[in-house]
Amino acid sequence: MEPIYQNFDGLDFSVCGAFPEAALEILRTAKGQAQKLHGKCVLAEIGASQMPIYVFPTGASGGYALKFDTGPDGATCFVKDNTTPKMDNIRISCNSLMLALNGLERTKNILFEQLKNIGAIGVFEDETCLPLGHPPNVKIGRFDYCFDFIMDEGFEPDPKHFIKHPQSKIKGVVDDKIHFAVELPYFQSVTVGKMPNRQTIIYEKTAEIVDHLKPYWWDIWGLKPEDIKGRIWRIEVRAGANELERWNFRTFDDMESMAGDVVIDILQKTRLAVPSGDANRSRWPVHPIWSACQQSAERVLAPYISHADRKKIITDLRENVTDRAVKNMRGNIATLNYLLGNEDDEIDKTLDFLAEDVFAYARQHPKDFRRRLKQAKDKYKLLDTEGEE
Repeated sequence: MEPIYQNFDGLDFSVCGAFPEAALEILRTAKGQAQKLHGKCVLAEIGASQMPIYVFPTGASGGYALKFDTGPDGATCFVKDNTTPKMDNIRISCNSLMLALNGLERTKNILFEQLKNIGAIGVFEDETCLPLGHPPNVKIGRFDYCFDFIMDEGFEPDPKHFIKHPQSKIKGVVDDKIHFAVELPYFQSVTVGKMPNRQTIIYEKTAEIVDHLKPYWWDIWGLKPEDIKGRIWRIEVRAGANELERWNFRTFDDMESMAGDVVIDILQKTRLAVPSGDANRSRWPVHPIWSACQQSAERVLAPYISHADRKKIITDLRENVTDRAVKNMRGNIATLNYLLGNEDDEIDKTLDFLAEDVFAYARQHPKDFRRRLKQAKDKYKLLDTEGEE
Protein backbone atom coordinates (compact mmCIF):
# COMPACT_ATOMS: atom_id res chain seq x y z
CA MET A 1 0.00 0.00 0.00
CA GLU A 2 1.42 3.38 -1.06
CA PRO A 3 -0.33 6.75 -0.59
CA ILE A 4 0.18 8.98 -3.64
CA TYR A 5 -2.27 11.87 -3.37
CA GLN A 6 -4.83 13.66 -1.23
CA ASN A 7 -6.66 16.91 -1.75
CA PHE A 8 -10.02 18.65 -1.83
CA ASP A 9 -11.82 17.14 -4.81
CA GLY A 10 -15.06 19.09 -4.97
CA LEU A 11 -16.53 22.37 -3.73
CA ASP A 12 -20.02 23.82 -4.21
CA PHE A 13 -21.09 27.17 -2.80
CA SER A 14 -23.67 29.88 -3.35
CA VAL A 15 -23.06 33.62 -3.32
CA CYS A 16 -25.39 36.43 -2.37
CA GLY A 17 -25.21 38.82 -5.32
CA ALA A 18 -26.21 39.14 -8.96
CA PHE A 19 -24.76 39.40 -12.45
CA PRO A 20 -25.13 42.80 -14.16
CA GLU A 21 -27.70 43.12 -16.94
CA ALA A 22 -25.03 43.17 -19.64
CA ALA A 23 -23.65 39.80 -18.50
CA LEU A 24 -27.14 38.32 -18.18
CA GLU A 25 -27.94 39.39 -21.74
CA ILE A 26 -24.81 37.62 -23.04
CA LEU A 27 -25.88 34.44 -21.24
CA ARG A 28 -29.48 34.68 -22.46
CA THR A 29 -28.37 35.12 -26.07
CA ALA A 30 -25.91 32.23 -25.91
CA LYS A 31 -28.51 30.00 -24.23
CA GLY A 32 -30.97 30.71 -27.06
CA GLN A 33 -28.30 29.83 -29.63
CA ALA A 34 -27.50 26.60 -27.77
CA GLN A 35 -31.16 25.60 -27.79
CA LYS A 36 -31.27 26.06 -31.56
CA LEU A 37 -28.24 23.77 -31.88
CA HIS A 38 -30.15 20.85 -30.36
CA GLY A 39 -28.55 21.05 -26.96
CA LYS A 40 -24.93 21.80 -27.81
CA CYS A 41 -23.09 24.30 -25.66
CA VAL A 42 -22.20 27.65 -27.21
CA LEU A 43 -18.92 29.50 -26.77
CA ALA A 44 -19.32 33.06 -25.49
CA GLU A 45 -17.19 35.74 -23.87
CA ILE A 46 -18.11 37.53 -20.68
CA GLY A 47 -16.73 40.21 -18.36
CA ALA A 48 -14.14 42.96 -18.70
CA SER A 49 -11.47 40.48 -19.81
CA GLN A 50 -13.81 38.72 -22.25
CA MET A 51 -13.40 35.41 -20.41
CA PRO A 52 -14.36 32.47 -22.68
CA ILE A 53 -17.18 30.32 -21.35
CA TYR A 54 -19.41 27.50 -22.60
CA VAL A 55 -23.10 28.31 -22.14
CA PHE A 56 -25.57 25.44 -21.70
CA PRO A 57 -28.99 25.25 -23.39
CA THR A 58 -30.69 24.68 -20.04
CA GLY A 59 -30.46 26.01 -16.51
CA ALA A 60 -30.79 24.06 -13.27
CA SER A 61 -33.27 23.43 -10.49
CA GLY A 62 -33.63 26.05 -7.81
CA GLY A 63 -34.49 28.87 -10.21
CA TYR A 64 -31.11 29.01 -11.95
CA ALA A 65 -32.15 29.87 -15.50
CA LEU A 66 -28.61 30.25 -16.83
CA LYS A 67 -25.65 27.89 -16.67
CA PHE A 68 -22.13 28.07 -18.03
CA ASP A 69 -18.78 26.33 -17.68
CA THR A 70 -15.31 27.86 -17.60
CA GLY A 71 -13.54 24.76 -18.91
CA PRO A 72 -12.28 21.36 -17.70
CA ASP A 73 -9.96 23.01 -15.19
CA GLY A 74 -12.56 25.56 -14.11
CA ALA A 75 -16.03 25.50 -12.64
CA THR A 76 -19.70 25.36 -13.55
CA CYS A 77 -21.67 28.47 -12.66
CA PHE A 78 -25.45 28.60 -12.17
CA VAL A 79 -27.09 32.02 -12.35
CA LYS A 80 -30.59 33.31 -11.66
CA ASP A 81 -31.89 35.73 -14.27
CA ASN A 82 -32.32 38.81 -12.10
CA THR A 83 -30.20 41.73 -10.92
CA THR A 84 -31.32 41.85 -7.28
CA PRO A 85 -28.04 41.90 -5.34
CA LYS A 86 -29.47 40.80 -1.99
CA MET A 87 -30.43 37.32 -3.19
CA ASP A 88 -28.49 34.07 -3.62
CA ASN A 89 -28.42 34.36 -7.41
CA ILE A 90 -25.08 32.66 -8.02
CA ARG A 91 -24.03 29.06 -7.37
CA ILE A 92 -20.62 27.66 -8.27
CA SER A 93 -19.48 24.05 -8.53
CA CYS A 94 -15.72 23.53 -8.88
CA ASN A 95 -14.33 20.85 -11.16
CA SER A 96 -12.00 18.39 -9.46
CA LEU A 97 -9.22 19.25 -11.91
CA MET A 98 -9.37 22.90 -10.86
CA LEU A 99 -8.79 21.92 -7.24
CA ALA A 100 -6.08 19.43 -8.20
CA LEU A 101 -4.13 22.03 -10.17
CA ASN A 102 -4.63 25.02 -7.91
CA GLY A 103 -5.46 23.79 -4.41
CA LEU A 104 -8.31 25.14 -2.34
CA GLU A 105 -7.04 28.64 -1.56
CA ARG A 106 -5.97 29.55 -5.07
CA THR A 107 -9.16 28.04 -6.50
CA LYS A 108 -11.25 30.33 -4.32
CA ASN A 109 -9.25 33.40 -5.32
CA ILE A 110 -9.53 32.54 -9.02
CA LEU A 111 -13.29 32.18 -8.76
CA PHE A 112 -13.70 35.42 -6.82
CA GLU A 113 -11.52 37.26 -9.35
CA GLN A 114 -13.74 35.92 -12.13
CA LEU A 115 -16.88 37.15 -10.35
CA LYS A 116 -15.29 40.55 -9.93
CA ASN A 117 -14.27 40.58 -13.60
CA ILE A 118 -17.83 39.79 -14.64
CA GLY A 119 -18.98 42.72 -12.53
CA ALA A 120 -21.08 40.79 -10.04
CA ILE A 121 -23.27 43.17 -8.05
CA GLY A 122 -23.33 43.05 -4.26
CA VAL A 123 -20.83 40.20 -3.94
CA PHE A 124 -17.91 42.18 -2.58
CA GLU A 125 -18.32 44.74 0.17
CA ASP A 126 -15.07 46.49 -0.71
CA GLU A 127 -11.75 45.99 -2.45
CA THR A 128 -10.22 44.30 0.61
CA CYS A 129 -12.27 41.20 -0.20
CA LEU A 130 -9.70 40.42 -2.90
CA PRO A 131 -7.31 38.77 -3.12
CA LEU A 132 -6.87 37.92 0.56
CA GLY A 133 -10.41 38.22 1.83
CA HIS A 134 -13.65 36.47 0.95
CA PRO A 135 -17.06 37.79 -0.04
CA PRO A 136 -19.12 38.08 3.13
CA ASN A 137 -22.30 36.33 2.00
CA VAL A 138 -21.22 32.87 0.90
CA LYS A 139 -22.77 29.55 1.87
CA ILE A 140 -20.90 26.28 1.39
CA GLY A 141 -23.22 23.62 -0.04
CA ARG A 142 -20.83 20.69 -0.32
CA PHE A 143 -17.20 19.70 -0.34
CA ASP A 144 -15.35 16.49 -1.20
CA TYR A 145 -11.96 15.29 -0.04
CA CYS A 146 -10.05 12.35 -1.54
CA PHE A 147 -7.18 9.98 -0.80
CA ASP A 148 -5.43 7.89 -3.50
CA PHE A 149 -3.43 4.71 -2.84
CA ILE A 150 -1.56 2.18 -4.94
CA MET A 151 -2.86 -1.17 -3.71
CA ASP A 152 -1.88 -4.76 -4.42
CA GLU A 153 -3.87 -6.59 -7.10
CA GLY A 154 -5.59 -8.65 -4.42
CA PHE A 155 -7.21 -5.67 -2.70
CA GLU A 156 -10.96 -5.39 -2.99
CA PRO A 157 -13.43 -3.42 -0.83
CA ASP A 158 -16.19 -5.72 0.38
CA PRO A 159 -19.50 -4.11 1.44
CA LYS A 160 -19.74 -6.69 4.26
CA HIS A 161 -16.62 -5.26 5.87
CA PHE A 162 -17.82 -1.68 6.35
CA ILE A 163 -18.75 -0.47 9.81
CA LYS A 164 -21.37 2.25 9.48
CA HIS A 165 -24.41 3.87 11.05
CA PRO A 166 -27.38 1.45 10.93
CA GLN A 167 -29.43 3.90 8.84
CA SER A 168 -26.70 4.49 6.25
CA LYS A 169 -27.40 2.89 2.88
CA ILE A 170 -24.64 0.88 1.20
CA LYS A 171 -24.20 -0.34 -2.36
CA GLY A 172 -21.51 -2.04 -4.37
CA VAL A 173 -20.82 -1.78 -8.10
CA VAL A 174 -19.84 -4.73 -10.27
CA ASP A 175 -19.35 -4.31 -14.03
CA ASP A 176 -20.76 -0.76 -13.79
CA LYS A 177 -24.04 -2.08 -12.35
CA ILE A 178 -25.26 -1.51 -8.82
CA HIS A 179 -25.52 -4.64 -6.71
CA PHE A 180 -26.47 -5.10 -3.09
CA ALA A 181 -25.57 -8.79 -2.92
CA VAL A 182 -22.14 -9.29 -1.42
CA GLU A 183 -21.50 -12.73 -2.87
CA LEU A 184 -20.59 -11.33 -6.30
CA PRO A 185 -16.94 -11.30 -7.35
CA TYR A 186 -14.83 -8.15 -7.44
CA PHE A 187 -16.46 -4.89 -6.44
CA GLN A 188 -15.26 -1.90 -8.49
CA SER A 189 -16.65 0.52 -5.91
CA VAL A 190 -18.55 0.62 -2.64
CA THR A 191 -20.63 3.62 -1.57
CA VAL A 192 -21.84 4.22 1.97
CA GLY A 193 -24.39 6.92 2.75
CA LYS A 194 -26.18 9.28 0.42
CA MET A 195 -26.11 12.93 -0.49
CA PRO A 196 -26.94 15.55 0.65
CA ASN A 197 -25.97 13.91 3.96
CA ARG A 198 -22.53 12.40 4.36
CA GLN A 199 -21.18 9.86 1.90
CA THR A 200 -18.03 7.78 1.60
CA ILE A 201 -17.06 5.99 -1.60
CA ILE A 202 -14.09 3.80 -2.42
CA TYR A 203 -13.49 2.98 -6.07
CA GLU A 204 -10.80 1.91 -8.51
CA LYS A 205 -9.38 5.15 -9.87
CA THR A 206 -7.36 3.52 -12.65
CA ALA A 207 -10.56 2.13 -14.18
CA GLU A 208 -12.28 5.52 -13.81
CA ILE A 209 -9.42 7.22 -15.69
CA VAL A 210 -10.03 4.98 -18.71
CA ASP A 211 -13.83 5.03 -18.53
CA HIS A 212 -14.09 8.80 -18.21
CA LEU A 213 -11.09 9.83 -20.32
CA LYS A 214 -9.05 11.45 -17.57
CA PRO A 215 -5.42 10.57 -18.42
CA TYR A 216 -4.22 13.83 -16.85
CA TRP A 217 -4.35 12.13 -13.44
CA TRP A 218 -1.10 10.35 -14.27
CA ASP A 219 0.58 13.75 -14.55
CA ILE A 220 -1.02 14.94 -11.31
CA TRP A 221 0.29 11.83 -9.54
CA GLY A 222 3.65 12.07 -11.27
CA LEU A 223 3.40 8.43 -12.33
CA LYS A 224 3.47 6.36 -15.51
CA PRO A 225 0.88 3.61 -16.06
CA GLU A 226 3.51 1.06 -16.99
CA ASP A 227 5.34 1.59 -13.70
CA ILE A 228 2.33 0.74 -11.54
CA LYS A 229 2.20 -2.70 -9.99
CA GLY A 230 -1.29 -3.16 -8.69
CA ARG A 231 -4.16 -0.71 -8.97
CA ILE A 232 -4.93 2.77 -7.71
CA TRP A 233 -7.92 3.08 -5.40
CA ARG A 234 -9.53 6.31 -4.24
CA ILE A 235 -11.35 6.92 -0.98
CA GLU A 236 -13.59 9.95 -1.31
CA VAL A 237 -15.31 11.67 1.60
CA ARG A 238 -18.29 13.81 0.66
CA ALA A 239 -19.97 16.28 3.00
CA GLY A 240 -23.33 17.39 1.63
CA ALA A 241 -25.56 20.28 2.64
CA ASN A 242 -27.32 18.36 5.41
CA GLU A 243 -24.05 17.15 6.92
CA LEU A 244 -22.63 20.68 6.87
CA GLU A 245 -25.83 21.97 8.45
CA ARG A 246 -25.30 19.52 11.31
CA TRP A 247 -21.96 21.19 11.95
CA ASN A 248 -23.39 24.71 11.57
CA PHE A 249 -20.86 24.90 8.73
CA ARG A 250 -21.69 27.75 6.34
CA THR A 251 -18.90 30.14 5.39
CA PHE A 252 -15.37 29.96 4.04
CA ASP A 253 -14.18 30.85 7.52
CA ASP A 254 -15.87 27.64 8.67
CA MET A 255 -14.21 25.84 5.75
CA GLU A 256 -10.80 27.02 6.89
CA SER A 257 -11.39 26.12 10.52
CA MET A 258 -13.54 22.97 10.44
CA ALA A 259 -13.17 21.10 7.13
CA GLY A 260 -10.66 18.75 8.74
CA ASP A 261 -13.01 18.06 11.64
CA VAL A 262 -15.75 17.06 9.21
CA VAL A 263 -13.50 14.77 7.13
CA ILE A 264 -12.09 13.01 10.18
CA ASP A 265 -15.53 12.58 11.73
CA ILE A 266 -16.90 10.98 8.54
CA LEU A 267 -13.91 8.62 8.37
CA GLN A 268 -14.64 7.59 11.95
CA LYS A 269 -18.38 7.17 11.47
CA THR A 270 -17.88 4.99 8.38
CA ARG A 271 -14.84 2.76 8.13
CA LEU A 272 -13.54 -0.30 6.30
CA ALA A 273 -12.59 -3.04 8.73
CA VAL A 274 -10.71 -6.33 8.68
CA PRO A 275 -12.97 -9.23 9.75
CA SER A 276 -12.00 -11.05 12.91
CA GLY A 277 -13.54 -13.78 15.03
CA ASP A 278 -15.29 -11.18 17.18
CA ALA A 279 -19.07 -11.36 16.80
CA ASN A 280 -19.25 -7.62 17.51
CA ARG A 281 -18.38 -6.05 14.15
CA SER A 282 -17.70 -2.67 15.76
CA ARG A 283 -14.61 -4.19 17.39
CA TRP A 284 -13.11 -5.40 14.12
CA PRO A 285 -9.73 -3.72 13.49
CA VAL A 286 -9.67 -0.84 11.03
CA HIS A 287 -8.28 -1.73 7.60
CA PRO A 288 -4.78 -0.30 6.99
CA ILE A 289 -5.99 1.83 4.07
CA TRP A 290 -8.58 3.44 6.33
CA SER A 291 -6.09 4.01 9.13
CA ALA A 292 -3.79 5.66 6.60
CA CYS A 293 -6.60 8.01 5.54
CA GLN A 294 -7.38 8.96 9.13
CA GLN A 295 -3.75 9.59 10.04
CA SER A 296 -3.07 11.51 6.84
CA ALA A 297 -6.18 13.63 7.29
CA GLU A 298 -5.11 14.61 10.80
CA ARG A 299 -1.65 15.52 9.55
CA VAL A 300 -2.38 17.29 6.26
CA LEU A 301 -5.65 18.90 7.31
CA ALA A 302 -4.22 20.23 10.57
CA PRO A 303 -4.82 23.88 9.48
CA TYR A 304 -8.48 22.99 8.86
CA ILE A 305 -9.05 21.38 12.26
CA SER A 306 -10.61 23.25 15.17
CA HIS A 307 -11.32 20.15 17.31
CA ALA A 308 -14.93 21.25 17.37
CA ASP A 309 -17.37 18.91 19.07
CA ARG A 310 -20.17 18.46 16.54
CA LYS A 311 -22.51 16.98 19.14
CA LYS A 312 -22.06 20.06 21.32
CA ILE A 313 -22.64 22.32 18.32
CA ILE A 314 -25.90 20.55 17.50
CA THR A 315 -26.98 20.52 21.15
CA ASP A 316 -26.42 24.28 21.34
CA LEU A 317 -28.34 24.84 18.12
CA ARG A 318 -31.21 22.70 19.36
CA GLU A 319 -31.30 24.66 22.61
CA ASN A 320 -31.37 27.94 20.66
CA VAL A 321 -34.29 26.76 18.53
CA THR A 322 -36.09 25.52 21.65
CA ASP A 323 -35.54 28.83 23.43
CA ARG A 324 -36.90 30.72 20.43
CA ALA A 325 -39.97 28.48 20.26
CA VAL A 326 -40.62 28.94 23.99
CA LYS A 327 -40.30 32.74 23.71
CA ASN A 328 -42.73 32.77 20.79
CA MET A 329 -45.11 30.59 22.78
CA ARG A 330 -44.99 32.97 25.73
CA GLY A 331 -45.99 35.87 23.52
CA ASN A 332 -48.76 33.91 21.82
CA ILE A 333 -50.17 32.74 25.18
CA ALA A 334 -50.17 36.31 26.49
CA THR A 335 -52.06 37.41 23.37
CA LEU A 336 -54.51 34.53 23.64
CA ASN A 337 -55.04 35.20 27.35
CA TYR A 338 -56.16 38.74 26.57
CA LEU A 339 -58.35 37.75 23.58
CA LEU A 340 -60.13 35.10 25.70
CA GLY A 341 -61.00 37.78 28.22
CA ASN A 342 -58.98 36.24 31.03
CA GLU A 343 -57.31 38.29 33.73
CA ASP A 344 -53.55 38.54 34.08
CA ASP A 345 -53.57 35.99 36.90
CA GLU A 346 -55.73 33.52 34.92
CA ILE A 347 -53.04 32.10 32.64
CA ASP A 348 -53.98 28.62 33.87
CA LYS A 349 -57.39 29.00 32.20
CA THR A 350 -55.70 29.95 28.94
CA LEU A 351 -53.37 26.95 29.12
CA ASP A 352 -56.32 24.62 29.83
CA PHE A 353 -58.18 26.08 26.84
CA LEU A 354 -55.12 25.62 24.62
CA ALA A 355 -54.55 22.01 25.72
CA GLU A 356 -58.20 21.08 25.15
CA ASP A 357 -58.15 22.73 21.73
CA VAL A 358 -55.00 20.89 20.62
CA PHE A 359 -56.26 17.48 21.77
CA ALA A 360 -59.68 18.11 20.18
CA TYR A 361 -58.09 19.07 16.88
CA ALA A 362 -55.85 15.96 16.98
CA ARG A 363 -58.94 13.77 17.49
CA GLN A 364 -61.04 15.45 14.81
CA HIS A 365 -58.29 15.85 12.20
CA PRO A 366 -55.81 13.03 12.87
CA LYS A 367 -54.29 12.98 9.37
CA ASP A 368 -53.64 16.71 9.30
CA PHE A 369 -52.26 16.67 12.84
CA ARG A 370 -49.88 13.81 11.98
CA ARG A 371 -48.84 15.76 8.88
CA ARG A 372 -48.01 18.77 11.01
CA LEU A 373 -46.00 16.63 13.43
CA LYS A 374 -44.08 15.11 10.53
CA GLN A 375 -43.37 18.56 9.09
CA ALA A 376 -41.90 19.65 12.41
CA LYS A 377 -39.87 16.45 12.69
CA ASP A 378 -38.52 16.80 9.14
CA LYS A 379 -37.71 20.48 9.64
CA TYR A 380 -35.66 19.92 12.77
CA LYS A 381 -34.32 16.41 12.10
CA LEU A 382 -30.92 17.94 11.36
CA LEU A 383 -30.75 18.97 15.01
CA ASP A 384 -30.93 15.32 16.08
CA THR A 385 -27.50 14.09 17.16
CA GLU A 386 -28.44 10.44 16.81
CA GLY A 387 -30.65 9.86 13.79
CA GLU A 388 -28.03 10.42 11.13
CA GLU A 389 -27.80 8.74 7.74
